[in-house]
Amino acid sequence: MLRGALLVICVLAACGKPAPDCDTVGDRIATLQELPPAPPGSSIEDHARFVREVRTATEQAVVRTCRAKAWSRDTRRCAVEAAASGETEHCLDAHERMAMTAELVAAMRGIDQDIQLDSRPARVQLEALRDATCACHDAACVQPLATAFVAWTRVSKHARHDPTVSAELDRIGEQLFACQQAAVR
Repeated sequence: MLRGALLVICVLAACGKPAPDCDTVGDRIATLQELPPAPPGSSIEDHARFVREVRTATEQAVVRTCRAKAWSRDTRRCAVEAAASGETEHCLDAHERMAMTAELVAAMRGIDQDIQLDSRPARVQLEALRDATCACHDAACVQPLATAFVAWTRVSKHARHDPTVSAELDRIGEQLFACQQAAVR
């Protein structure tokens, strides 16, 4: 009986908390995201500009997706709480993850490619596209991700400066294509 009363009190206390709005979610995720270190040979100014541009692009993409997909109170709360550990994806369903990935890739188009010397952001973006594509089960799900992949290829040209990196990106791309084909069959 006492345990049941405590459970009711805990549920009521959590329900009384206001859920964060989409602006708060975007700010939290953008603030806590892992950014690559400065590439060798890059200036402090270039790296600082890169960090600002990635943070702004990420925040705007999250806010747009949150609003467009009308994320629930629970989803927004989960995303803010999970942002600290970098595990926000478990808060989103497959369609929300797909929309978020497509929006993030599109947002990265505006970042100055001359300061994206590190290949890690391109690899992380491609892995996110692959994972979102592999979660799809039909062509309607795959289509926006295919469009995002085309955008990614234009934005990520800088990442193929090293044969090892290029081979790794090719391997991830092949996995993505296999998932695309499986989803549209």
